[in-house]
Amino acid sequence: MVSGTVPTRNRGTIPNIGTMADPVVVAERAAMAAMADSTTTMRTEVVDYANFDKHTYSFSSTSKKENESRYLCNKYRVAGETALWGTRRQSMNGGGTSPGERCPGTLIVQHEFGMSGGDHPYIKVEHKCVDNHDVTSAVARGVKDDRPQLERISPNIEYGNYLSRKGIEDVLREFKNAEKNDKNLWKNITGGNTMRKWIPDMYDNNVKRVALKVIVEKALKAYITIVQERYPTLKYFKVGALKSLPGAKSQYVGHGRKLHSDYPQSVEELEPRFRPVSIIVGLNSFNFMWLNDRTSRESDIREMTVYPGEMIMFTNHCLHAGGENNTNEEQTRLFAYLASDESHFPSGEVTTWDWQRGDNDPLISKPSSTANTALIRRPGTNQIRLITGRVASVGRGTDR
Repeated sequence: MVSGTVPTRNRGTIPNIGTMADPVVVAERAAMAAMADSTTTMRTEVVDYANFDKHTYSFSSTSKKENESRYLCNKYRVAGETALWGTRRQSMNGGGTSPGERCPGTLIVQHEFGMSGGDHPYIKVEHKCVDNHDVTSAVARGVKDDRPQLERISPNIEYGNYLSRKGIEDVLREFKNAEKNDKNLWKNITGGNTMRKWIPDMYDNNVKRVALKVIVEKALKAYITIVQERYPTLKYFKVGALKSLPGAKSQYVGHGRKLHSDYPQSVEELEPRFRPVSIIVGLNSFNFMWLNDRTSRESDIREMTVYPGEMIMFTNHCLHAGGENNTNEEQTRLFAYLASDESHFPSGEVTTWDWQRGDNDPLISKPSSTANTALIRRPGTNQIRLITGRVASVGRGTDR
């Protein structure tokens, strides 16, 4: 080798290393091996949805419009059995040609979903064949709900389609315009003594309301995506708006010192990943009250201020109430219910919870009743008047 010259090598191959290790060759070989390993690691994992989450499925169809695939459960109710599920053949009576009842379990796989761009499978129709047991509710099987029951999220406004200051001003302006054109836009809400309002019929075939719904859905889109990427089974959502007038008492006081859940107790029979979640996004600052868990006392009630553009997301398990408006301005916020099935949306009622009365600081007890969201409490009385005019008495609460 002539001094001062560097031998050339084919960069596309890995040369053999002899007894004397050339450090340049060793470095090249190590780098190419690392690249090969990296390529292997970065390959997209292929999921067999025919055998997914302890169920077997048959591919049914693909929707190009929705960019999703449908899979149907392979289990059939065994002939002559009430709780045993098996194959299609096992479901036929002796000599029969028609199969018995098929489990309605339906798996949907959304492709290129959300910011991650990956698959997001979720159960659209619940299985009947779970564990081959008579009782299949999550409560009966002792399933624990380990989801965070309340989270406060301050999104990065600079990145993502979240509500900036200008975006908030635009939405508030749309509400003002809607109020001018629709005097019946806002309705009284339960626990509000006519000082707390909501828009209950944004999904009616009213042209004015539909236009406002589109605006609210657009404003909440990025926030809803946060929840759906966390809980991909919550495919369905309904949006709305809330408003507290200046000086409005808390919803806790309005309900006779009771907290509530947005959803009926029946949703707790679902697997936790199928249970609904609510979100509230502030257009103005607002106060929010909640109980950290269902083993707490009345003195454990917490309260926080949520600022414009921030979101709180809370599960069906979270007992809460709207806080008081101790300002001289209206407080408007947007909300959404997210559910795995449209039947899980609130039907115009909330579930209030009792305390174990008997001492000055009682423990939370049990659900007391459902309260129509269009209730009005008569100031200074223990009576609640329905929108229909009927009057009902409730437990009297003392303001603190």
